[in-house]
Amino acid sequence: MMQRKKPKLSVRIVAELRRRIESGEIVEGGRLPTEIALVREFGVSRTVIREAVTSLTSDGWVEPRQGAGVFVIRRGDEKKPCPWALQQVDPAAGDDFRLAMEVEAAGLAALRRDASDIEAMRQAQEALAGAGSGEMPPHKADIAFHCAVAAATRNVYFRQVAESLMAMLIRNRFDDEAGTEAAAGDGEWAHAIHAEHEAVIAAIAAGDAEAARAAMQRHLAGCRVRRAGSSPKQCMAGG
Repeated sequence: MMQRKKPKLSVRIVAELRRRIESGEIVEGGRLPTEIALVREFGVSRTVIREAVTSLTSDGWVEPRQGAGVFVIRRGDEKKPCPWALQQVDPAAGDDFRLAMEVEAAGLAALRRDASDIEAMRQAQEALAGAGSGEMPPHKADIAFHCAVAAATRNVYFRQVAESLMAMLIRNRFDDEAGTEAAAGDGEWAHAIHAEHEAVIAAIAAGDAEAARAAMQRHLAGCRVRRAGSSPKQCMAGG
């Protein structure tokens, strides 16, 4: 008889922090303990704490604020579904919207980003690379990456849309259970996605708006090709 695997460390920490938020132990608008304090409390590495915070951020529980810390932005029992999420999603329309929004967001991010933004993108990349191990579902890591790009624009509208509508569009590309292994565990697909994200990060870090827009456009083209069922090699060549 197979034994059930214990939850990953970051998953257990997410569950505990969510419990504190839902119980009111950490109030809405309150700040989470510092990264160092959480490392000491849970006896884990900074990487594990960062993965947990990334997961809470992508799910809309907390919001990192540069130089101030990570703050609770809404109580779990008060979370309401985004009205867009109640509608049927047209994949082609979603692709069109992402192309219009995210390409420009990448360009603005290249002009306005700071070191903390690049670090947030890197953390999301690390989480996505380890998604097959069960630390974080791949759709959450992918959402965290795109939200980090949007946050780097320093434009509240880009950030809010990324956290609601964009998150819903990305989530629909994954099956939360069966799709995890296919999306994150397939070596060729994982390589393609990783390479596309790296190109976006490199251009944004370099402050090259034109290159950032082009890299994001190639990534979104790759997303479209992958959903159409073409091979990873076709995706890399065509996008």
